[in-house]
Amino acid sequence: MKKILDTYHRLLTWVLAFAVAILIIPVSIQIFSRFTALIPAYIWTEEMSRFFFIWMVMIGAMIGLRERLHFDVDLWHEPSPRFNATSAPVAFTLVIQLIFRVLVVQTFLSSSLLILPLHGT
Repeated sequence: MKKILDTYHRLLTWVLAFAVAILIIPVSIQIFSRFTALIPAYIWTEEMSRFFFIWMVMIGAMIGLRERLHFDVDLWHEPSPRFNATSAPVAFTLVIQLIFRVLVVQTFLSSSLLILPLHGT
């Protein structure tokens, strides 16, 4: 399983590098078309750059999570002896998962998909 995850991690790293390299093209076209009259202003460049930027953020978040590069916020300067350094990250992770699950459930409950009928009539 570790070999599969390492291969997937390498693949995501290459996909991220490819997305960054490709993102340079539409952004450069946007800049040149904005300040010069040589290139017409294309609408697709904005959409393509937004698409690649969103995917860069998502793939970068996955890579950052695997490499433990996400930032941590210290809520207590010195944790109490009962709440030691090993149980604090576990507790905070559980709280974050609880908040995430509440957000997902509330998003699903408030979505417009519930208004649609589930049968074919």
